[in-house]
This record gives sequence, structure tokens and C-alpha cells, in this order.
Amino acid sequence: MVTDSLLQATGVPGIVVGVWDPGKNISLQKGFGYDNPTTKSPLGFSDLFRIGSNTKSFVITVILQLVDEGKIRLTDKLSKYYPQFPRADEVTLHHLCTMSSGIFNYTNLDSFWEIYQSNPLKKWSPEELINIAAGQPYVFDPGNGYYYSNTNTVMLGRIIEIETGKSLGDALKERIMNPHGLKSTTFPSDHRFPGIYIHGWRTDSAGVHTDVSEFADLSWGWAAGAMISNIYDVKKYVEFLIRGGMISDSLQQKRTNDATVISSNIKYGYGIFTYGNGYWGHNGGLDGYTSIMMHNTAKNRTIIVFVNTYPEGDVVGDVFRRIAQVLEE
Repeated sequence: MVTDSLLQATGVPGIVVGVWDPGKNISLQKGFGYDNPTTKSPLGFSDLFRIGSNTKSFVITVILQLVDEGKIRLTDKLSKYYPQFPRADEVTLHHLCTMSSGIFNYTNLDSFWEIYQSNPLKKWSPEELINIAAGQPYVFDPGNGYYYSNTNTVMLGRIIEIETGKSLGDALKERIMNPHGLKSTTFPSDHRFPGIYIHGWRTDSAGVHTDVSEFADLSWGWAAGAMISNIYDVKKYVEFLIRGGMISDSLQQKRTNDATVISSNIKYGYGIFTYGNGYWGHNGGLDGYTSIMMHNTAKNRTIIVFVNTYPEGDVVGDVFRRIAQVLEE
């Protein structure tokens, strides 16, 4: 099987797979490998998992809801909220949502990760993260390329707070989790899981495994990657995300139509991306956890992959693509 060969080839502790394809009468949710590679305990595939940058799709959905409500416009300038940020009058909310702003990604600095390792429970404020980026040059002129930057979504998270008068966690809960029945999905305020969880691992060059499940306070990722969910909530959410139902039909269409082209078959839209072949969704990766959630509306097919480490290479993408290929056979 796809997962068995990748477990052996990559050495990752475990892989959780969810595949739903009603047309082929397929509904598979299973864990492969281990929750703990030392004790060889099995994966509880429905347990909680850090979904990393999939968080961005939630945040950008709320931004689009605020556009629908007439509270903001995608043409609004960053200077409306951060007038002191360099070149803020050249950056629009559209640029932030589509990774086309050129604003530096604060997690690309070695000095940031030195703090992460030495003081993992540090409480980062969004302003601290934004200020790191403000001290670095733009990667390109706003609107003239694609560059994946966590800073973009941290800024969008603060804009949500400013416009709603609520914390980002409360805004996400009230606008997405509660209305759409995502009962196992949370935006954490610290380093802990709120329930039974899949353990995340870091493996050194000597093959020694370290449990990093609750190693760091997730304020370092905040709007760009802090959320926790499980396979069933992610399935429900990605189907709303790609089919529609959380924003107006016109903005739902804009999510894909205004995507930034990355390569011949990869595009990044408003908090969603595609590998082509009709699948759209998002992925996520952070210390101990990687994931991908993809939905094909035309075929009513959903594929979710969780891996309980942050491996070399695109393991979750490889598993997704192999499963998608098998389903075409």
C-alpha cells in the first residue's frame, strides 16, 4: 500500500489517512505506523492533531466574510492598519491573502528559531512577529510574484481583531467552528492540547526521537499556524472551504479565479492552493506535525493526510498524490 511503502522509505513514525469517495463507495480512515515510535503504540487516527498552516485558510475565510459584510475591501491598503510598516501603501489585502505581497517571512530568520529553541514557551505578540518582518527588505515589489510568508496571515489575523473587536480565537469560533459544527477544532492560547492527541516527534541524525507535541507555545505561529483539529472536522471543513457555504458565491469563485501562479500546475488562491486535477485545499507543517487537506468538488472526493513529524520532503503531498492517482485507476 502507498502508506506502507512511504513509512519504510521516509522513516516517519506514523501516517493518518482519510479518504472519502462516495462515487466509488469508499470511506477509509486509518492510522499507519506509530503514535510513539519508541513504545510502538498505535495511532489513534481520530485524535487531535496540530494542523499548522491550514489555519491560514480559516483566517482568510473570515477576511472574505468581512468583505461580504462590507467592513473591508480587498483593495484596502495595509497602511490603513499599519501605517508605519515599510511600503504599507503599496500592499493590499489581496496581496496578503494570495501570498503576493513580497513581505518577508519572519520564520525564515535563523535568529527567530534560536529563540524558539531556547525559549519555546515564550509568548509572542503578533506585533513582535510583524516587527521582525518590518526590519527586513521586501522579497519583491508587492503584486509582482509569489512568496509564502507567515507574516501575511499574522497581519490578516490582527485586521480581523481590529474590525470585529474580538480576539482572533473568538472570531474563528463564532464565524466558522460553531456554525459549521467543528466541535474538535480549536485555536489554542498556549502550548497544550485540549484533549487526547496524536504525539508529534522530532528525530535527530542519530535516530533519537523527541516528543515535541507540547514543546512550544503556538503564539509563534498564531494566525499563520496555531490551530488544532482532527480528521473528521478537517474533512467537514475542507468541503465547506472548497465547495462553498462560508462566503458568497462570488467570493468563492474569486478564491480560485484570482490565484497566484506558482508553477505550471500549482496555484495559490485566497488561502487555498491546487496541485491541479481539480483538487483544492491547503497544507500545514510545524515542529512534529505535517498535514494536507484536499477536496475535488467535481468528483465529490476528499483526501486528508496527517504525518506526526516534520520530515524532509513533501511526504503528505506524496501520499495525497499517490492516493489521488489510485482513485483514478
